[in-house]
Amino acid sequence: MFTSLRSSVSLLVGRSLSPAESRELALEVCACQAPLLSLWVDTLHVSATGRRNAGRLQPAWRREQAEREVRNAELRSTGALPRYEPGARVIVAAEEHCSLSREGLARLAANINVRLIDDYAPSTATAAGAPQRLRAMDAVSTATT
Repeated sequence: MFTSLRSSVSLLVGRSLSPAESRELALEVCACQAPLLSLWVDTLHVSATGRRNAGRLQPAWRREQAEREVRNAELRSTGALPRYEPGARVIVAAEEHCSLSREGLARLAANINVRLIDDYAPSTATAAGAPQRLRAMDAVSTATT
């Protein structure tokens, strides 16, 4: 293990390690020995568990998929799941269901924006257009400063 580590470090550094550097590397490895061995043992256990469980997930996934298909077929047949109803989908334009024209919607959006600005930004609202409670709050805040 140490030889492969030393050769890997040599490749990273781009030169062979001196005896002093090899000794330092050996001391570092000895200091990290317990966590490294623990990691190695854990890896062995996990890989053994993976080998024992190999091929078990795919049949379980197929079984779950078959159960979902049966459940969806039952829901479709009873009409309890309308998104699975067969037939052509109809896309309806928003203007057919809206009583306002595009210009009316634009006016409504502008009015809402003005009211939101007046309600949430009293310092930027005009004195005539600001609601009474906000004008009172603005007057109090300017009097205290």
